[in-house]
Amino acid sequence: MANTDVLQVVALALFHPVRKRYLIVRRNAKQNSGAGHWEFPGGKIESGESHTQALVREILEELGFTIKESALSFIHSNKYQYPQRMVEIHLYRYERAIDEFLLVDHDQHAWVDESEISTFDLAPADIPFIKHLYKN
Repeated sequence: MANTDVLQVVALALFHPVRKRYLIVRRNAKQNSGAGHWEFPGGKIESGESHTQALVREILEELGFTIKESALSFIHSNKYQYPQRMVEIHLYRYERAIDEFLLVDHDQHAWVDESEISTFDLAPADIPFIKHLYKN
């Protein structure tokens, strides 16, 4: 499969320094793919955007707050073959005490720690990120 056939996606591991947890969100029933799955928020990289530029735009569109591009730190990339297409997700960590945001493409949110995250129905492409977020 050529790289052009791989959907490039960015995702945010928002870490709340007071709660000591990461934010995950559940895709609402109106979503074409992944409805009902929990995920790290983010979305597709548009033509001409860097990973971090896309993430700043996606978080503003999906959650309604602005993240500082220079404060993003790369965690890991993961490829996953869904039935309809291959995706490559690039996960970035952002540490900030954000308690108010919008849910545009999602219907629920949760703040989770390492012991809690496995109890959620996480999107298959996001599962490999768990070991990278919680390594010591």
